[in-house]
Amino acid sequence: MRIMDSLLKAFAARGYVVTIGNEDRRELKVVVADEPITFFLCEDLNKAPRPMTPQQKKDFEKYHWKPRQEYDHSPSGRLALHVNANLWNGMRRRWSDSAKRPLEKGLNSFLAGVVKVAVAVRAERLDHERRDREQKDRERRRKELFIAQEKEKERLARLDREVASWHKAQEIRAYVETVRGLGLKKHGRIDPGSEMDQWINWAMDQADRYDPLVKSPPSVLDEQLPSPYGY
Repeated sequence: MRIMDSLLKAFAARGYVVTIGNEDRRELKVVVADEPITFFLCEDLNKAPRPMTPQQKKDFEKYHWKPRQEYDHSPSGRLALHVNANLWNGMRRRWSDSAKRPLEKGLNSFLAGVVKVAVAVRAERLDHERRDREQKDRERRRKELFIAQEKEKERLARLDREVASWHKAQEIRAYVETVRGLGLKKHGRIDPGSEMDQWINWAMDQADRYDPLVKSPPSVLDEQLPSPYGY
């Protein structure tokens, strides 16, 4: 209690705000450099390997399979302050009693360590936010480029279809003119309303329906078949 009292007063003297969380998650946090840093005080435990039981020894001799090592824990009387932060840079995050120096004599070191951890956490957070923004920007540009490419592909495909239809219209018109020429050569004339004249007019309409540059004439193909069910 004396250690925590001294520590909280030291935080307050430096202008650091300490919170205790809420009912769902009670944990001490101190805000340093705009970063909430979790810390706690606990007693270290002595850890001693637990010997194998007689049954485990029999299983080991029979199967040569060593059981998972278990440990016995006991109070040590040594207190330790911990900073809970996900850092992978080897920064110190634990201060404990030692034979030469009790924990209460190392509070200044702990305070300095908390500041270092907060600075590192802030730098890591800012770097993560920067990389996240860059990733989102890359994804945004990728989507924009994808949409632009798809639109361009559709424009090219539409152009290909229009050019193919235009060529088809020209082929039909050339064919119709050839037929007209053969009819004139054979009969000397093509009477209006004759079968040949009707076919020529119909064929030229079909050419216009293919041609994307002229208005398409109406066709029976544009009509919708009535439903066999009356609706």
